[in-house]
Amino acid sequence: MNILYSEGFRTRGGNNKVVKSVIHRILTDPVYRGDIRRSGVIYEGKHTPIVSRELFARVQDVLSGKNRSKKHTHTFLYRGYMSCAVCGCNLTATKKGEKYSYYYCTNGKGVCKQHKDYMGESHIKGLMSKLMSEIITDRNLADLSLESYGQELLKQGSNHITVKNTLERQTKTLEAKISNLLDVYIEGSIDKNSYNKKHNALKSEKLLIEEQLNQLPKETAESTLEKLKNLKKYCYNLQKMFDEGDDDIKSDLLKSVLWKTNIQDKEIVSIQYNMPFKRLAEASKSGDFDNWRRGWDSNPQFA
Repeated sequence: MNILYSEGFRTRGGNNKVVKSVIHRILTDPVYRGDIRRSGVIYEGKHTPIVSRELFARVQDVLSGKNRSKKHTHTFLYRGYMSCAVCGCNLTATKKGEKYSYYYCTNGKGVCKQHKDYMGESHIKGLMSKLMSEIITDRNLADLSLESYGQELLKQGSNHITVKNTLERQTKTLEAKISNLLDVYIEGSIDKNSYNKKHNALKSEKLLIEEQLNQLPKETAESTLEKLKNLKKYCYNLQKMFDEGDDDIKSDLLKSVLWKTNIQDKEIVSIQYNMPFKRLAEASKSGDFDNWRRGWDSNPQFA
């Protein structure tokens, strides 16, 4: 409340703090997700929503206690990409003065000695640079790996079509339920309050599914394959791009390439890459694409 007040959010005319009940009413008002409420019934509006239906639904979960949001500020370039190989806790960071950042194990379980080993940002940068250089060690194997991954994207494209058809069927089912509910209400089998409650729940579910439909990939698998080919143009220069790039470029590369690293005694002991870099690293390290391909096909845990 104090933060909102300091940011200028105040009552109209009175210049006072807005009470919690008003804020709660704002956060639960469907008008912000693109709907309107009339006499207890929610209708799809024509105005542009301020927030997505998914975000609105998540807020309702938080308000109802189903989901507890966690405050997280990411002000350090490498935080979020490292965990302790000994205790499994994430590595966090702190600043010493204006220039220097240090990373260390949070020791959240209270049993780890690794938290005593502070690593400077320059040391972490060196670890990440080396990591980038080791993703591709054999260009021929990397090319074969990308080609194999491209074929899988084609299969995924057909899966997206299946998902779309399923969601569309669910939408039609909900439309039928809403229509049947109206018939029951007209017949007088349920009261108005029960009708409004059930109607709003069905309508919200239908609109959420429609939002999921809108979030499905708009581009075809073929166009995604074209992007994959363009990826090869910079795949072989990841370390150079990382070393010479500014913090924004480094951040983009880390988000694209890396999921998580495990650190012990100030060294990386294991790495989890994002796709398709995971495939590139695995194929390069195997030294034999055919054997790697057969092993990957027969072991679903690689997926």
